[in-house]
Amino acid sequence: MVGSHMSWQSEGNLARDVNRVVRGWLNYFSYGTLWKAYTRVERFLQRRVRGWLREAWPFMFIVGLNALIANIDVIMIGAIRESASAGVYRIGWQIAAATSLPLMATNALIAPRIAGEYAVGRITEMEGTIRSASRTAVLLAMPIAALLLVFGHDILNVFGPGFAAGHAWMATLVAAQFFSVAAGSVGYLLLMTGHARIAVVSLACAAIANVLLNAVLIPPFGPAGAAIASTATIVALNVAYATLVKRRLGIRTVFSL
Repeated sequence: MVGSHMSWQSEGNLARDVNRVVRGWLNYFSYGTLWKAYTRVERFLQRRVRGWLREAWPFMFIVGLNALIANIDVIMIGAIRESASAGVYRIGWQIAAATSLPLMATNALIAPRIAGEYAVGRITEMEGTIRSASRTAVLLAMPIAALLLVFGHDILNVFGPGFAAGHAWMATLVAAQFFSVAAGSVGYLLLMTGHARIAVVSLACAAIANVLLNAVLIPPFGPAGAAIASTATIVALNVAYATLVKRRLGIRTVFSL
């Protein structure tokens, strides 16, 4: 490229050709070193991805099981009774779910703090965080539950005259949601402290029980039976979660002033 036998080239063309040749030789001689480095990086990423997948599958099951519990009663009412009752029940369920909004908000706020305190073994501080969050959630849920219980009939009338018939079902579901708030962030705490698998087992048992209770109670009682089945499932699940948290972490999360 620079010998006397080569034709004249401009500086730009010469620099381009030299750079291309130098890069080629550098890649040739550095292949072995780069291959080892890339192999180590690839193996590291594979280990991390496999680890994430092992930890992620319980969360995927939890999302699916929660969706099943939240919708199976409506589906079974429509299948066993009539679709009109399923529609009324669905509206009542969605309105009653507003009672648990404070718990969902506090869960999102305290999640990083719980993970950090558990990682360094500060169980006492973590218990204080959980109990403080539970207290806040209950105090915020009280007026929501009271509003829905007192004015639930009028709220349902907004959707049409036939929806007011679901006030009793909605009141039952409001009580169930308030119990869930009072129990505290028990399910969330299990997930954030490495006990996701036992949480999945508990939730799966609750889902099966919910299906069986709906199958038994919906034929004779209709949507009222579905509300009772859902309430029983929510109460039993939160009691199971609270018991697991107490036994495995030594933390009492049930609300108390």
